[in-house]
Amino acid sequence: MTLCWVLFSVIGFADSLPEVKLQFEKGAALNVEVARTFETRQKGLMYRTTLKKDAGMLFVFERPQKLSFWMKDTYLPLSIAYLDKNKVIKEIHKMKPQSLMEREQDHRSYPSRCICQYALEVNQGWFAKQGIKVGEKVTFQLPSHGPDKSH
Repeated sequence: MTLCWVLFSVIGFADSLPEVKLQFEKGAALNVEVARTFETRQKGLMYRTTLKKDAGMLFVFERPQKLSFWMKDTYLPLSIAYLDKNKVIKEIHKMKPQSLMEREQDHRSYPSRCICQYALEVNQGWFAKQGIKVGEKVTFQLPSHGPDKSH
């Protein structure tokens, strides 16, 4: 696989995900890409070097379960929130980004302690800056069509 192909596929991948607006109880809003197939959840925000200020990625799972994320090939400092099936934030964690200078990838995982159906990745510190805490409800309507439509 050539570097040009990898860069092309990463750039094309970012443009192909459906987007949705998340509204938080305290008034904050966020525009996120929606990853709800195995492939798009697995790729997530890998290889990205920037993320807009009020942007992120919402990972949607078919059923509530314990979730675990890691930062393999992810170079942005991120925070992750785990949400239950009712779209209530149950946990928030800061995640350590990979460094382009590291020889070995850090394979630390960030597992949920709760049973969740959604995970939300944003720029690290975004939740704190917005005053968003565990227990806050998030409102959003998932798109019913698009290239990332689940079966």
